[in-house]
Amino acid sequence: MSAYNPPVQPHYPPQQDYPPNFGAPYAGNPGPGMAQQPWNTETYVPPGARTILATLAIGSVSVLSFAVDISQLVFGAELKSDNPGMVAALATGLSGIGMLGMMVLSAIFFSLWIHRASKNLRGLNRNGMEYSPGWCVGWFYVPFANLFRPVRAMTELWRASEPDGEGDRWRMAMGTPMLGAWWGAYIGSNVLSNISARIDDPVTSGTVGFIGSIVMAASAILCIMLMFGIDKRQEAAAAKLGQNAAAPPPYMPGGAPPYGGAPFQG
Repeated sequence: MSAYNPPVQPHYPPQQDYPPNFGAPYAGNPGPGMAQQPWNTETYVPPGARTILATLAIGSVSVLSFAVDISQLVFGAELKSDNPGMVAALATGLSGIGMLGMMVLSAIFFSLWIHRASKNLRGLNRNGMEYSPGWCVGWFYVPFANLFRPVRAMTELWRASEPDGEGDRWRMAMGTPMLGAWWGAYIGSNVLSNISARIDDPVTSGTVGFIGSIVMAASAILCIMLMFGIDKRQEAAAAKLGQNAAAPPPYMPGGAPPYGGAPFQG
């Protein structure tokens, strides 16, 4: 009588793990009534030229703002007369038109930069962000909300760019005092600019505007520092993410296969 031989159980390969946050929405978990969205496939792309163009445009706005104020101070007496001189009119007019044009360009280039920087967070495996790339741009143009939402979006962008902030660990990262200083100077320069525009006397308007231009220059410098700081943090995060991406072990005859299963017996 032969010994009992139990049936050999079939071997099934282990279930494949899905990527982190598979099925998660673009930012965070879905709320009630929100449909699940496919896994995000964004990749990290260095902002590169976007940062340079935004820097040049923001700096040019600050320089041209000083030009407008100085022209008002220098040619104030002529501008108050009924027949101002050609030089006074050209200096004031051209500097003003140039400033308006550069303001439009700075808004475009900065929007391109912040949109790309926010998309990079998804490519760097960050999740749980409140602000999408689109709203990082859009909140600058929503009345009343643009008084506080943009700086919150920028703060989240800075914190989530922390090199050790993969997943939702970026929530433990701190902000930087530059954020508050930048936003305070930005709001202050806009207030002074609006006051200057409502003053009829060119000399007084130029004096208030010149003070506003100094505050604007501080805001521009801080904004540029924040852009380059975020770029540098994201670059470090991308490098660290690449270093942590471990390759699968080689398959050796007679050893354990890299993804489970029975050893190769030859």
